[in-house]
Amino acid sequence: MGKVTDAGIDVSKDVLDVAVRRADARCETARFANDAGGHKKLVGWLTKGRGAVRVVLESTGTYSLTWRSRCIGRATLR
Repeated sequence: MGKVTDAGIDVSKDVLDVAVRRADARCETARFANDAGGHKKLVGWLTKGRGAVRVVLESTGTYSLTWRSRCIGRATLR
């Protein structure tokens, strides 16, 4: 298995707060809008390195469903 990036996402109605530990142990945080444009930016940010990304969601109600449905099936996101 190649390098794996770990990401935790706190999901709310309007924003996605993200903390990432990259494969080189570097930590980063960012905030994205919880809409189609924000999801696209988040996927690009998560996958900017090489290897897979393991994502854990802390969801609030149904606000994570759209994000999850957009990302399921992407080869680099687990």
